[in-house]
Amino acid sequence: MVAWALITCVVIPVAAVCSLLIWVYFTNNWHPPEMFSHLFASGDQGDQTAQDKAITQILQRTFPLGTTVGDLKSSLSKEGFQVIPPPPPVRNQMEYQWMIGGICRAHIYVKWMTAEDGKVSRIQGYGSTACL
Repeated sequence: MVAWALITCVVIPVAAVCSLLIWVYFTNNWHPPEMFSHLFASGDQGDQTAQDKAITQILQRTFPLGTTVGDLKSSLSKEGFQVIPPPPPVRNQMEYQWMIGGICRAHIYVKWMTAEDGKVSRIQGYGSTACL
């Protein structure tokens, strides 16, 4: 009876918490994408408007107008960006997210527009952070 109570009250909850922590660790990014790492190196999020402008400038240098959407999506995917799942279906946008500490999640979003030839005609990025 004591062994059963010990297993039920101690071992199972500890195993469940450990499993959850392992799952969180292995299923989340814990750093910003490499192409933006210098923007977030200090850990200080600073002025959001200035940060968004810097994100957009990096994207515009990396993916100049006329870049094919295939090249853009492939490069972003290699950095860890993902297509935003529905709902609602979001076109021409990808997202990267990472954990900050254990209670905050930061995001970088990349949006683009295409010309008639299907190539990038405008690209913009912005970030956000949310904490519990």
